[in-house]
Amino acid sequence: MKGDLVESLRALISLGEVTAGTQSELKLVDEISTWFKDLNLEVRLDPIMVMSWRDFGARVEVRDITIHGLSAPHTLGGIVEGDLIHIPESGIEEHVWRNVDAKDKIVLVELYHDPDEAKTTYLYALESGARAVIFYDFKPNRLRRIVISSVWDYRFDPTPPPPIPAVYIKREDGLKILKMLRNKGTLKVTLESKVEVQHQAIGYNVEVILPSAKEDKEIILSGHHDHWLTGASDNLISIVILYNVAKKLLKHA
Repeated sequence: MKGDLVESLRALISLGEVTAGTQSELKLVDEISTWFKDLNLEVRLDPIMVMSWRDFGARVEVRDITIHGLSAPHTLGGIVEGDLIHIPESGIEEHVWRNVDAKDKIVLVELYHDPDEAKTTYLYALESGARAVIFYDFKPNRLRRIVISSVWDYRFDPTPPPPIPAVYIKREDGLKILKMLRNKGTLKVTLESKVEVQHQAIGYNVEVILPSAKEDKEIILSGHHDHWLTGASDNLISIVILYNVAKKLLKHA
């Protein structure tokens, strides 16, 4: 069973990063549908309106050095030039921002150990008038793609996209830039984030129907197939588990 899970997961990972409303999603949806159709199960594709966001690369230029990174979803991207400022303590506490002048600056900050706090740092930077944010990881040799937001609260309704660019770079690159800043006192950088946003794209829910002896009851098991980077743990493993659950249920039906 373990071997089946791993091989199935690798098959999905091999399709690459998949964002909703893109051709890559269609390819993944076709693969998932084939799995369940091969079990002779009913498969339905339910089209839904989604916002499609794609990253075509991010870079930070400091003097004669170019550092490549990842754009933060769902920022609008852009090219920004300006003076760099370093924010201590991952920028998740309001008092930290009261002690610095971030207006019209590009912020360099270490990603907090709870990566979801990237939203907190970003919103403080936005409120402080920063022009862009560069996150460097708290672990070596790692790149992440963490979703950020333009509002503090959680909403089910659509919200405006985060208006200033934000990128993620490796820890080693972030510390290199920080060392240059401390040695020079001032440092100008250029940040470029290339993204594509479509507000009325079409994504798909894959619905698989298993026959039941009790037609008056239904049990829904679900997981999402769109994912950042490899998506192994968030959340392709759920698709593999659902597939194996379906096989088990059919076997013991």
